[in-house]
Amino acid sequence: AAKDVDRARQRLDDHYRGIQQVIAKNRIT
Repeated sequence: AAKDVDRARQRLDDHYRGIQQVIAKNRIT
């Protein structure tokens, strides 16, 4: 169960990082 939580947290981290990149890119334009 702990491993699943870890994997979910990793995916959330990647997703959040992607959102931050999109926001930064939109702000530059």
